[in-house]
Parts: sequence; structure tokens; C-alpha cells
Amino acid sequence: MGAEEPTWSVGELAAATGLTVRTLHHYDEIGLVRPSRRNAAGHRRYTAGDVRRLHRVVALRGFGFSLAEIAALLDGDGSGGGRGGRGGCGGGDCGDCGDCGGRGGGDCGGCDCSGRGGGGGVGGGLDVRELVLRQLDQVVDRITRASELRDRLEVVLAQFDAVGDPSAGVLVRLIEGTTAVEHTYTPEELERMAAYRRESSERLSSEELAAMSARRQEAWDGMTGEQRAELVRNRPALPG
Repeated sequence: MGAEEPTWSVGELAAATGLTVRTLHHYDEIGLVRPSRRNAAGHRRYTAGDVRRLHRVVALRGFGFSLAEIAALLDGDGSGGGRGGRGGCGGGDCGDCGDCGGRGGGDCGGCDCSGRGGGGGVGGGLDVRELVLRQLDQVVDRITRASELRDRLEVVLAQFDAVGDPSAGVLVRLIEGTTAVEHTYTPEELERMAAYRRESSERLSSEELAAMSARRQEAWDGMTGEQRAELVRNRPALPG
């Protein structure tokens, strides 16, 4: 008999993912991600398949889709892509999701009711590997932007030590750098990053590809047995 599939309570999943319990409850209420199993005590539990869907929701939200568009994409209705429109909370009631503290006014990170809109090229049809690659594209770009901001901050601190308050022009550049780090990527930008990644991979020699594979293997080898087991245990099964 194989190992029993792991499941999570809402609290356990919130703690493991960094999402809030209120956000998970909101996703449940609007039918976006629902715990699909009950234990012997009748308590609802998230399965590996539910986690797989949750990952797609988180990834697609990072790509700028509203919850309504994500629901349409994941449930096979392509009409969700490319619309502006509001998100899944209905009527802009973004107090329901919890992540914005009920501020409303389209300033919500939890329910995405600001309706940033989707766009062609990034949708529910992407497989998990491509979603992870696109998330990696964003992380690499954010690291580059953050490194540039770090360099600017170090220069400003040096100016403080040498001559006192920096000029308004320097502060403007700091604001620009901070905004760049917090940048929300458009679908077009995500497509350009993915295209650049593909083109760069095609230009790699067999030796460079082997080196990249070796680095990934090195990262795997650097994990403890417990970390590997946790990764395998929590990895959602691929559909048959």
C-alpha cells in the first residue's frame, strides 16, 4: 500500500503557503479553490489536487488576472482572458478577502478587485512547469531591480555621511527604483520575458545546457533528506 496522500486543514495550508485563512475562505466561498475531502471527523481538508489548483491561482494572480478571469480560465471558459472587468468578489466588495483590511476603493491585493485585467498569452492552459518558469522569470527580474535599488540606497547613505541630505533629484531616483521593485507585470511583459528565456535557451550550447542541469542537480543534492521528502510529499500529482 502506498503512502497516504497528504491533506491540509485551512489553517495548516495558510501557515504552509503564507496566505491568510481569510483569503482561503474567500476562495472557497466564491468556488475558486475548495477543500475537496473530509476526514473521519467530517472536517474539510485540502488535497494535493486542491493545492495544484491553488498554485495556478496564485501564479495567475501574479500575472495580473482577476479572480473572475482565473475562475473562467481554470474551469475551461476562455472568455475570461483579456478582459478588464472586476474580480471575483463581486461589486468591488474587497473587504471579503481579508488581505486589504476592507479598504476597498480598488486597492485590494487579496481579491484583486482592482481589475487589472488579463490579456492574451498567459492563461489556465499553461502546464505547471511553464507556470513555474514564468514565476522564475519574475523573480529573476525582481532580483535585478532590487539589486539596482540596493546600489542606489548605498550611494545615498554614502552621501548622507559625506554631505548630509541628498538632493531632490536623488530622492526621485530612489522613488523610481522602489516603484520598479514593486512593479506589476503586464501580460505583454510576461510574454517578452518568456520569449527571451526560450530564445536564450536555444542559443545555449550542449555544454551550457549540461552545466544548467548540473546546477539544478546540485541544488537537489544540497537538500537534506527531510527537505526532499517534504518536497515530494507536497508535490501535487500530475493528471493521468
